[in-house]
Amino acid sequence: MFELNPWIQMILVGAIVGFITDTAMKGYKFKFLGAAVAGIVGAYLANVLIKEWGISLSFIPAPWNAILISAIGAGGLVAILRSIRQSS
Repeated sequence: MFELNPWIQMILVGAIVGFITDTAMKGYKFKFLGAAVAGIVGAYLANVLIKEWGISLSFIPAPWNAILISAIGAGGLVAILRSIRQSS
């Protein structure tokens, strides 16, 4: 089976989920590049924090584990940034 480098996988998932989250939410919209960068940063932060806090998601198969963590981090950061941007 074809496997991607974890860094490339994190970047791809972060960019895609960041864009999807930005598109799905109402209100102020980031441009595509802004949403993708915020998604990538969110995916990276989520992966770092999960490892730092020692949280294990061993009940999820390994490739899906990284995808799920990246997706949650990317969507979360885009949502937080958009709510901050709308409130100011």
